[in-house]
Amino acid sequence: MALMDSLFNNAQVLLGGFHKPEVLKPNDEGLQNQIAYLESHPSRENNQKLAGLKKGVEGEKNVLFQLKNSGIGMYILHGIHINDTAGGDDAQIDFVVVTRGYVYLIECKNWSGNWKIRKDGTLLIKNGKESFSRESPITQNQRHMEILKQRWRQKSGKVANVLFSSQFEKNWYKPLVVVSNYESILDLKDATKYDREHIVRADQLPAFIKKDLKTYAGREPFSTKKEMRAVADGFLKAEKEYQEKHAQEKAQRRKMSRPKSVYEYEQSKRKFQSNLRNFCKRQAQLEGKTPSGILTNQDIHIIMLHNYSDPNELEKVPISQAKKEKYGKVIIAAYNDAFRNSF
Repeated sequence: MALMDSLFNNAQVLLGGFHKPEVLKPNDEGLQNQIAYLESHPSRENNQKLAGLKKGVEGEKNVLFQLKNSGIGMYILHGIHINDTAGGDDAQIDFVVVTRGYVYLIECKNWSGNWKIRKDGTLLIKNGKESFSRESPITQNQRHMEILKQRWRQKSGKVANVLFSSQFEKNWYKPLVVVSNYESILDLKDATKYDREHIVRADQLPAFIKKDLKTYAGREPFSTKKEMRAVADGFLKAEKEYQEKHAQEKAQRRKMSRPKSVYEYEQSKRKFQSNLRNFCKRQAQLEGKTPSGILTNQDIHIIMLHNYSDPNELEKVPISQAKKEKYGKVIIAAYNDAFRNSF
């Protein structure tokens, strides 16, 4: 029975039977949550952010329409987050599209104006009389690829790393930027071959993918529908892992921001201060300085006024940038040690 299923799946893909796109994840829940929050908290700043997000949503709808009506056998996942298994960087991918050839990591850009990609890879946007340069989203998407590749390396064995690492982008995964504003003109005449192969207008996306698939000429790495679904399920699993991790971090921040009692809170503050002073003594011996040469009493006082359950809080502390970079991780660790068991 398994053999028959395999033959049937192969026939579906290779003979063109699997030609109806299937949407496994229809929307980006994170993006919708951001929009709902901004709509419920109106302000000048939030209204500007809201307008930008809604423009992005409009562009993603254009891309989803093209994918759903492409007539290509594919699995579509809208809004996928991945992080490497070491808990480091994460990537937010607008669309993951699994075909029998490449798995496309699509970054959508609904920017106003015409695009020109230069020889050096930089992007020039011309909107009316105004022209300005900005970082190419191809570069941004390459960072997403590196995070995905790092995750694959961490989950694969040493032998697989040696044998298949070079095939990751060449034959398996492809970052792709889609210009989702139908009014934009895309000028690629000066672009490098790499850039031309990794950026396309939304209305040309189905033809672009079909041309890519023809280059495989029957040597598709994901040749059966079952194999394609397994790859898609892997991304859904990564999304679930990300959401669970995010929920745990959010719950921890919420827990750490609400003391059970004033007494426990004061006890934690004293422990936080003690942790910092003990660190200064130890570090002073290592650096041949006095403890105040590490962090002054004023530094410690200022540091203790902030809640480091928010990862961005350290940037708000008015001590020297050099001290933040050198001792920032220790400050956060001292805070977590003091407050972890008190809330």
